[in-house]
Amino acid sequence: MFPGNVPLSPSLWGTIPRGKGAAMSDSDLLSVQLFFGSLAAGALGIAMTQAGWTHRWFVRGMFVLSAGLAACAIFWPEIAPAAPSIESALAFVVSSRIAWFLVGALVVATFLPQKHKLPWPRTIVRMFLERDSETDRVGIHTFPGLTYIQVSVTASKQVTQCKAWYWRSHYSPDGITPFALEHNERHPLPWSKAGLVTELNPKDPPARINIATFNASGNLQFDSAVQTPSNLYPNLQRDGLHRLEIGVVGFCDGKEISEKRHLFINWRGSDKRNAIVELKRS
Repeated sequence: MFPGNVPLSPSLWGTIPRGKGAAMSDSDLLSVQLFFGSLAAGALGIAMTQAGWTHRWFVRGMFVLSAGLAACAIFWPEIAPAAPSIESALAFVVSSRIAWFLVGALVVATFLPQKHKLPWPRTIVRMFLERDSETDRVGIHTFPGLTYIQVSVTASKQVTQCKAWYWRSHYSPDGITPFALEHNERHPLPWSKAGLVTELNPKDPPARINIATFNASGNLQFDSAVQTPSNLYPNLQRDGLHRLEIGVVGFCDGKEISEKRHLFINWRGSDKRNAIVELKRS
């Protein structure tokens, strides 16, 4: 115990617990700000590595979360006095080595180079589905008498001798039953306005690959320019989920590059004359 008439050494102040509502020291404020900043970096990294942005609302939510955490990091000295209970809890958290270890692991794991998920740069070739302005359907574009399933492609650099390919397809009747191979032969796919070979430039509008067509009677098949393999056509008429492995191959800066995706066609058959399309990384 310290006698009441003996002043306490400043070096011992940090060992005495502060009472409820006591103001944070400058070092504690900085620790909380760094903690929020680390969480913001982790959330931003998760958003950036969701290549393809298949789950757009999740990605947007992560960007919003990152912005909110960054704002907390910047304005915490002003926020702390208004939230003493949160201030006390955060002071305890940031003093924990385990909490910092977990945050550090999150940030490092997020930004480590991963297959198909590099945030710097993402990829040279981007494959995605566009929404049809008339029907509001994604990846499905309707013309008089014929409907196309198309994948759009852009490039961040010039890509020459660019070809589109189909490699194989798998089938599941309901998406729950495991997928089974239904066809395993590579086949060329045509570009909507350029035949089998095209050139991609950063300033050009998206080029489109004609993956398949169908009409009022059903008849799901490849574009007539390349025909459908005879051993695949009957399988494509089955109601259920068809998973096609497709991709783009070309040359950039003298090197061959490629990008692959899985295109899911939930085929409803000729009765409903409908299909639902989704694109995911392979």
